[in-house]
Amino acid sequence: MIRSLHTLALAAALAVGAPALAAPPDGGAAATKAAANPPSWYHYAWDIPIIKGEYIPINGGTLGSLGLTYTDDANHTFGVSTFYYDAAGTPQTDATGGVITINDDATLRATGVIASTPISYFKMSNGPCRGCADHPRTQTQTSDVGKFEWTGPRSGRYTLNGQTQDMVEAVSGPPLVAPTDFSGRWLLVIRSDFAPATAAPDVFTHHEFVSFVDLVPVTQARTYTVVTSPGQGLVPVGVDLPPPGARLYDVTCTVPATINTPAPCRLDWFLNGSSTEYTLWFDGNNVGRFLGVKRVADTRTVFDYGFEYPRVYGVANTVIGRKAQPAVWDGVYYTIDEFALFRASPAVSAGGTWQPK
Repeated sequence: MIRSLHTLALAAALAVGAPALAAPPDGGAAATKAAANPPSWYHYAWDIPIIKGEYIPINGGTLGSLGLTYTDDANHTFGVSTFYYDAAGTPQTDATGGVITINDDATLRATGVIASTPISYFKMSNGPCRGCADHPRTQTQTSDVGKFEWTGPRSGRYTLNGQTQDMVEAVSGPPLVAPTDFSGRWLLVIRSDFAPATAAPDVFTHHEFVSFVDLVPVTQARTYTVVTSPGQGLVPVGVDLPPPGARLYDVTCTVPATINTPAPCRLDWFLNGSSTEYTLWFDGNNVGRFLGVKRVADTRTVFDYGFEYPRVYGVANTVIGRKAQPAVWDGVYYTIDEFALFRASPAVSAGGTWQPK
């Protein structure tokens, strides 16, 4: 049986790099053996969404378009078709196939690639005409070597025979429609689990929280000051601030501020207790960060406490956030911090907030 402990004080300390959780002097050598066999709960609950559909070049490109769809089972079988022009300018369509690999979070952080698939290409011929009697058709694999890598929920890199072009899903990105609008009412679900690497597999601290929040577009330019202030035993990791052209959204709780002031929706859970403003930003790939900001008048300060600010990955109705543990904790602690936002209607959010126990 899993023994769960809901400890708000401990989890809050985790969020700010409290001295009680600093790396031990031996660097965690005593926990090495245990760290090699992580407990069953040590994995993310929500997959980062990647959009199925027709992907086209973002800024020109001659490799053609690529249909990307896959099965939702564990096999992640990929296959549709690619459209392009041959050397004579004649349109061509080849069938495609592959198997998608979903990267673990360490690989994602190191490469920026959410998932990828090698691509095999097939020439189709001798098929039955429309309305004719069915008969076997012929498919012949070509010598082409291809690969697609998702670098965002709706974008990626298409490599064919050594050439690469940036792609975007046609229905959800330029040039056909405007960038994704994340404004509106959302259901926020937070999960945070923690245990020393030497703890028994079924003993860990667990916290979960569910509430409704509003994402409000930021319409005026903002500047941020970064102050380096790592917790004991931690090292600065840097802060990814909004790049030019990023879309910003302030995250506000629908619960009155008198409840659990100053963060009634536990918006400080992954950030720090001194934050007074919470902002999501997304780049053109729908990838970004969730920032906790200390605001005094028009001065906005973001602190580098030695923890990464949660990475966010969004599609129209879902946003997934992940926060990796500090590298100096590897082999010493197991921590999983993540959240999900699911688009909701104000009509169903009258309940405000609740915290399962």
